[in-house]
Amino acid sequence: RSTLFPYTPLFRSAELYTIDSDGRNKRRLTDNKAREFLPSFAPDGETIAYVSDITGDYEIWLIDSNGGNRRQLTDSKGIDTRPCWSPDGSKIMFVSNRSEALQLWIMNSDGSNPQELTTGAPSMDPAWRRE
Repeated sequence: RSTLFPYTPLFRSAELYTIDSDGRNKRRLTDNKAREFLPSFAPDGETIAYVSDITGDYEIWLIDSNGGNRRQLTDSKGIDTRPCWSPDGSKIMFVSNRSEALQLWIMNSDGSNPQELTTGAPSMDPAWRRE
């Protein structure tokens, strides 16, 4: 099983890598001048949700765990960050300030149907509980 981590040389950019739990087979998944961080494996291990500022704004993206098929999920003014997969992989909860304060939002895993979950005091650190 691979571990996923961002690597930030001198805080200029951050790229995503995977590495086996024994420290072997380090593999770079992204390679650009953007900051790409806060990775989260889908429950099936095949897809990774992460945050990137490659468009000039912090948005949520997906990439296959082998580094292919990169695609943008969110496209809003402001920050979309901290993606967190539902246990069945059908939804992604995330933090966004698209409605002013940082709030929890949820969307389908293909990026469709974004809905605000919280209002009021700022919300951070989304997490799911298995039933």
